[in-house]
Amino acid sequence: MKMSYVHSVVMVTRGTTHTLLPSATSPTAELSPARLHRFVIPPKNQTMAGKVVLTYFDGRGRMESIRWLLAAAEVEFEEVFLTTREQYEKLLSDGDLMFQQVPLVEIDGMKLVQTKAILQYIAEKYNLHGKDLKDKVMVNMYLEGTMDLMEMIMTLPFVKDKQPKLDNIETKAKERYLPVFEKALSGPVYLVGGKLSCADVQLMECTLMLEEKFPAILADFRNVKSFQGRMSRVPGLSKFLQPGSQRKPQPDDAYLKTVIELHRFVIPPKNQTMAGKVVLTYFNGRGKMESIRWLLAAAEVETEISCSSRFPLVEIDGMKLIQTKAILQYIAEKINMYSEGIMDLMEMIMMLPFVTDKQPKLDNIETKAKERYLPVFEKALSGPVYLVGGKLSCADVQLMECTLMLEEKFPAILADFRNVKSFQGRMSRVPGLSKFLQPGSKRKQQPDDVYVKTVIEVLRPKF
Repeated sequence: MKMSYVHSVVMVTRGTTHTLLPSATSPTAELSPARLHRFVIPPKNQTMAGKVVLTYFDGRGRMESIRWLLAAAEVEFEEVFLTTREQYEKLLSDGDLMFQQVPLVEIDGMKLVQTKAILQYIAEKYNLHGKDLKDKVMVNMYLEGTMDLMEMIMTLPFVKDKQPKLDNIETKAKERYLPVFEKALSGPVYLVGGKLSCADVQLMECTLMLEEKFPAILADFRNVKSFQGRMSRVPGLSKFLQPGSQRKPQPDDAYLKTVIELHRFVIPPKNQTMAGKVVLTYFNGRGKMESIRWLLAAAEVETEISCSSRFPLVEIDGMKLIQTKAILQYIAEKINMYSEGIMDLMEMIMMLPFVTDKQPKLDNIETKAKERYLPVFEKALSGPVYLVGGKLSCADVQLMECTLMLEEKFPAILADFRNVKSFQGRMSRVPGLSKFLQPGSKRKQQPDDVYVKTVIEVLRPKF
């Protein structure tokens, strides 16, 4: 099996301080030196053990944000490009892909999957994730917002009728996403905490992707445009933006053909007490808030409920947080590869009530649960009581929720997964969850017609 490698040699000055200055035309040009961020490359003792190796297709996809972040941190990396189905199957047979998906990143002696988990590991290691928990949750909210937008662009090449999708992306970018960043950058040099973070790096990537599709899209967003100029002078990104770097071009036909062949899929036709009372605002049903309810229940945190909101909104510690995964991370202090895999499966189940022809979706969920997801957890729980580190984590709480959701649809689905079934029994005895599983708790029932009608009414433009 032949693998293609691309090498990039980056000169890294460890412990060197680089001052980032705004352009003369930037609204921030008048800032005093005290307000300018000084980006410090981590010292030599924080260098990653061995070479960082990225395994993915020779194209952007979900690996590109990882490349951008490594470039910002001035970390060298090698790339292994998947070009044949046999390469992909070898990764599967070797057990390298936890949920049978790439990207795969080999770093610090580990083999990591799940894009957001990888990004957070790199961001934490290189001090690009905020200085404290409150900064981190802000960074994560911005990250999830940009990722929502970028994923719409990423899927474009696989759509036959592109124009409606393009129109939708442009409208959402102008009306929902860019105004948020324009406001956030009206004074500060960076999005969070006055220092460079992974949220800044991803916003830079996202805005350049938007300009490729809509060249004039930033005409009414001058702060974002000035931000682009500042980011282009960050040393690692400056190199990454030069011709010949490991930055990938827009997807072409060869890239699409490789991705389709490897996946062989069909393109569809056109326990710390929180400060004050925690308030959850959402529809009176499960949706994206239910995982948050489960995690708060496990932590035995009292909550108040306020119904009807367009998105999950959690008022906690004097902040108003949105974006489900960012909220979960804040409550649990971290997220991991297990949590992302579970969320992938749960989101498929969450969307079922809004699908007209449910049987094909149910068949797909059952197959993926049995072949991709449950075997991972069955193996992980073959000895340990909990998934990670011998102690209860948000991954355990989410797995409990997910398996109960699966059993609602497929009552016998855990028959061949005895370790997972035993795990369910242990989790049902966790004090907070034991209470949450009792009748009359704040746990929500399966979506009914009233819930579906309410969601569609409130989110009418989206549906």
